[in-house]
Amino acid sequence: MAPDCTPEAPGNAGTRLPRPRRGGGGAHLAPPGCGTHPSPDLQEFPTHSPTRCAGGSGDGDRLGSMSYPVTSQPQCASSCYQTQLSDWHTGLTDCCNDMPVCLCGTFAPLCLACRISDDFGECCCAPYLPGGLHSLRTGMRERYHIQGSVGHDWAALTFCLPCALCQMARELKIRE
Repeated sequence: MAPDCTPEAPGNAGTRLPRPRRGGGGAHLAPPGCGTHPSPDLQEFPTHSPTRCAGGSGDGDRLGSMSYPVTSQPQCASSCYQTQLSDWHTGLTDCCNDMPVCLCGTFAPLCLACRISDDFGECCCAPYLPGGLHSLRTGMRERYHIQGSVGHDWAALTFCLPCALCQMARELKIRE
């Protein structure tokens, strides 16, 4: 037998609400003031039977009376999402393929880095932040599914900064 629902609102203290009807299969609608029941404009599941009205803790108690059997288990995410990894369209030392980019990377690498950051959709000041260039290169690899690792990005930007910037600028030109 289901207990009566007593509202918790101070103005309705001591008021007893009617018991839910049995066998109708319809939604149980409680008057406003009972904080554990939905408002009348919400649609409820047909098997809802409020067995824990008074002193309930909200949705957990309301949903506790419903039973939904598990019919299938979640699958592994790695088998669901397989992406094809590619390579950079140009190599790290193919700087002469695009002479304006090559000259900018050689004589004004920070200007080229700011342009790359802006073209990539980030703040143009990102290269001035510690680790900003590394995160740009890694973000570019992730967005375009390019093979590599954070270690390779670090090595390219540490030992071949102008070449790495030129490679990133060429990749953005090709991808757009």
